[in-house]
Amino acid sequence: MDILEEVYPDPIKGSDIALKLEVSRQTVVKVIAILRSKGEKILATPKGYVLDKGEMVEEMIAVKHGEDEIEEEISLIVDEGCIVADVIVEHPIYGEIRGNLDIRNKADLTKFLMRMKSFGARPLLTLSEGIHLHTIKAVSKDRIERVKSRLKERGFLLELT
Repeated sequence: MDILEEVYPDPIKGSDIALKLEVSRQTVVKVIAILRSKGEKILATPKGYVLDKGEMVEEMIAVKHGEDEIEEEISLIVDEGCIVADVIVEHPIYGEIRGNLDIRNKADLTKFLMRMKSFGARPLLTLSEGIHLHTIKAVSKDRIERVKSRLKERGFLLELT
C-alpha cells in the first residue's frame, strides 16, 4: 500500500512493485487480490495498479459509434482533461463485459490503438452494434458536462428523448 500511495495518482506495474519488494510478480498479484478482497480500492489497469481514492468526479455515459470512430471519441474525452476509465458492453450470453482502459491522454490512446492493432483485437463495441458505456473521470463535473456536450454534437452520445 505504501508503494501505491507513493506513486499516486499514477499507476505502477506489478513487475515494478515486485522489483521494489524483491518478490515475484505472482506474489504481487496474490497480495493485491487479498488487499482488494479486504476492501482496499486498488484498480488493475493496462498500465498497472492504481489507488482509487474517490477524489475525482465520475459519470457513466452511453455512446454509439463505429469501430473507425474510436480514436475520435476518446480524443474528445481526453482533450477535455477527462479519463476514460473503462468500456462496458452488454453481451446476450455473458451479460455485462467490462474492459479497464485508464486512458488519460493522447499518448495513452495511441498506445491503446497500437496494442489493438498489434494483437489483431476487435473492440468490445463490435459485440453490441456500437453501443457501449464508458466511466468518465474528471476533477470537476463541469469537465464531464463539456465532454457530454461535445459527444452529443458529434452524434455519439446516447440519451433518452
